[in-house]
Amino acid sequence: MRRLLTALLLLASCALAQDRAAAPQKKWKDQAEYELANAAATETDPARKLAYLDTWTANYPATEFIDERQSMYTIVNQQLKRPSQALDTTPVPPLPKVEAQYTDEARLAGLEGSVWVTGTVAADGSMQNPQVDRPLGLGLDERAIAAAAQLRFASGRQQPQTVTVPIDFTLPSKQSRWHLVEAEFKTPAGASRPTFAAADYPLGPGIGLAAYEEAEILSVVGRAASARVSFDIDERGYPGNFLVVNASAKEWGPEAVRVVKNWRFHPGIRAGMPVSVPCTLSLVWGPEEFKSRAIAGQLGVMYPPPPPSEPQLRAELWPESAMISKTEPEYTEEARRAGIEGTVMLSVIVDEEGGAASMKVIDSALKPTGLEESALEATKTWRFQPRILNGQPVAVPLLVQVNFRLAGVESSVFIAPPGPVAAPPKPKQ
Repeated sequence: MRRLLTALLLLASCALAQDRAAAPQKKWKDQAEYELANAAATETDPARKLAYLDTWTANYPATEFIDERQSMYTIVNQQLKRPSQALDTTPVPPLPKVEAQYTDEARLAGLEGSVWVTGTVAADGSMQNPQVDRPLGLGLDERAIAAAAQLRFASGRQQPQTVTVPIDFTLPSKQSRWHLVEAEFKTPAGASRPTFAAADYPLGPGIGLAAYEEAEILSVVGRAASARVSFDIDERGYPGNFLVVNASAKEWGPEAVRVVKNWRFHPGIRAGMPVSVPCTLSLVWGPEEFKSRAIAGQLGVMYPPPPPSEPQLRAELWPESAMISKTEPEYTEEARRAGIEGTVMLSVIVDEEGGAASMKVIDSALKPTGLEESALEATKTWRFQPRILNGQPVAVPLLVQVNFRLAGVESSVFIAPPGPVAAPPKPKQ
């Protein structure tokens, strides 16, 4: 429940809209949509957030949370310094299931997870130029590219659309609760990397007495444990010199080492001779049939993104009571006929008399449609209560976001802070 509440609050904080208490309550299409939206809302790394947003868009184009999603797009595009995309309203069906083929080594190693692939959906519904955004390794990245090339979306799109999709690799017949979710080798220059020769997983719980109490708690609450261990693969292919890099609890580091210490490898080779190679493995303990989405969630727990190097200032909502007059921008006939939707973000300076003295578009992809001009023309007519400082009226910088939707146009006004702008706060109820 705590995670659900956090996700909903973060989604609301990204929605640049006024109080909608009288509007019907929005609903998720299903649990999978909630999980994608939750992942996008809670992710703090802009590139990863964009991948989650693209997947949410591809799977659920007609979501009831389209304004919240587009607001998150606007913010992440600003963080990545790339223009926002105009929304193409051509329906996109849910992603078809594609059976990606395991490599022999990945199957032997028991590697599980998702390879995230980004490509462009062409007019015929095929994915063009797929590239790996988030790798998995052991040859699965190449297999994911091949699988992504088989994906088919609805044809006849008005314009190409970039999407990011997960290609899942799971082993449902696995008889162990331990899962390998990441393998990294630091191969010396000029050497080949070691390859897996044997990876035996313990059957059943597969843990010692020290972890039983923790395991029972996790099983009851439906959560997983994780540990990341590093070691050296010597010239014989034996692992040694183990170090626990991190773990969800202190009991799980030694448990992960207990699993891996009996694994065997074909050693790395340099100039015809075996060499020692450092290796780092990430393991998860959970249900035997561990879904790739759960693995991805656990990886997020294992490797939380670093805090921002400098604090992000938040925009403050301009109170409705401080607006003297406000007329919403009009949809252009050209945009309405083409079914174009999207968002325009404006920077506006309100002078001492409460008028919009200067303004400019700071984020938009709607230039050819006339919607930018419509937003500017409407904002010119707005009148504000002058801001008073020390008894004197002063100019104030504002941010105006205009959401153009075929169902209607809606705008929100925020006071711009003197620095990078993060998500505005949730409007007061």
